[in-house]
Amino acid sequence: MPLGTTAFSLALSPSVPALLVAGTGEGTWRSSDGAGSWSQGGMVNTAIQSLATATQPGPVYAGGSNGRVYRSDDGGGSW
Repeated sequence: MPLGTTAFSLALSPSVPALLVAGTGEGTWRSSDGAGSWSQGGMVNTAIQSLATATQPGPVYAGGSNGRVYRSDDGGGSW
């Protein structure tokens, strides 16, 4: 994530501890190395206010400021 980016929400995978997804005012960011590096997470130009994951491998859900709920089946890579 670029320095200065505000994360409104953060989700971590219980089954893959190094996988993190952050929700920001510009979309989602994803880290597969425990926050060592970040890449744009497949959703841009949508403010994400909340994130949720399952206790087992499965989807990640994102709540947007537009009132919509989004689903990712690949750990936040695409929505």
